[in-house]
Amino acid sequence: TAIFGLGAFCVIMGKHTDKITRSDKKTLPKLLGYPLALLACGAAAVAPPAVMIGTFLKERILSATATPTLPLGSALALLTLFRELPACFKILRKG
Repeated sequence: TAIFGLGAFCVIMGKHTDKITRSDKKTLPKLLGYPLALLACGAAAVAPPAVMIGTFLKERILSATATPTLPLGSALALLTLFRELPACFKILRKG
């Protein structure tokens, strides 16, 4: 899903952002420049929890149906957000 894709994008973007001055290859971080590349990496790190919270609110609270469409595993993954969000915001503040 898109959540896993954003996670992979964040990892690859972070790897290439670290090597922005040592590489001759034209990568996305090099084209964006260091500040925008760091912002894009941080946004990709924050986006999956935001999408998950939005989906959870939509499925569990706003449209209270008899049969929930959000998988239980995704609902339980919300518990990990409290541990991950401070690190994500720390990434965004460094940019």
